[in-house]
Amino acid sequence: MSEKVCKPLLIAELLDLDLINYKNLDAFLVPIEGFASIDARTFALDDVKIINNWCKDNNKLVIAKMDKIIMEEELENLYKVLDYLESLDIDYYMYTDASVLAYFSKLNKQSKLIYASSKMIASFNEASFYENLGVNVVASSEISLEEIKKICSLPNICITCYGYLDIFYSKRKLISLYLEHIGKDKLSKDAKYEIIEQNREEKNVILENKNGSFIFSDFVYLLYRELDVICPKFLKINSFNIKKADLFKIIEIYKDAIENGPTGDGYDKLLDINGNVSSGFLYKKAGILNEK
Repeated sequence: MSEKVCKPLLIAELLDLDLINYKNLDAFLVPIEGFASIDARTFALDDVKIINNWCKDNNKLVIAKMDKIIMEEELENLYKVLDYLESLDIDYYMYTDASVLAYFSKLNKQSKLIYASSKMIASFNEASFYENLGVNVVASSEISLEEIKKICSLPNICITCYGYLDIFYSKRKLISLYLEHIGKDKLSKDAKYEIIEQNREEKNVILENKNGSFIFSDFVYLLYRELDVICPKFLKINSFNIKKADLFKIIEIYKDAIENGPTGDGYDKLLDINGNVSSGFLYKKAGILNEK
């Protein structure tokens, strides 16, 4: 099988410190304690130093995930943490809050940033705006394949290829507020909450933590066979809510697709891991644009 010319950097969130298990990744996405919005595991700064040293010794990149909404009273601590991470020479930072952009703009280091607001980058023009700022971006997963092809002609693009999609994030504690409204007990750590819109059948998982409320897709988003026709800078697997053993299999499948191209066998293996998959809007218009 011929070697592929296009080779995006494969990235995913770490779930633990057994770093050798993530050897097929090109870049380790490290959720930073206190500044990552919602992840199965976050890492203290001492852990980040260990991860960073290992990655430098093993030719891997480190992406600090700091994607929560930052409050004004958190700014001083944010800048202290960024100062420390910069002293480690972290490769990239995945963010959503403009305070992170402001910090790196002062240093003229915008090229280290990956803007990751899940809905905001939905067109070539929006992605191009950030390219002019020198910032990398995560493209929306709710756009068509044709639009993704256009966006991927730019050099600053990260595309999500697998995982549950975060479709909503708010600082408001929506579950707690609802339970209070109906006179129920406070939020249970063990309970699984679901939410359904009046005009839809899908039940989406809704979670709440100290950072706010989060709603996730009821399916695993799957972009795999399309890797033959797109060439982003980064290819991202969403690790959240995926078992470790499954995650390592998924990483291996995508690494092989990057090196050799997607195959029917690789696609079948992904379906064996989780058959509840969807291509989202890759081959259809979003509802707001649908003439019907």
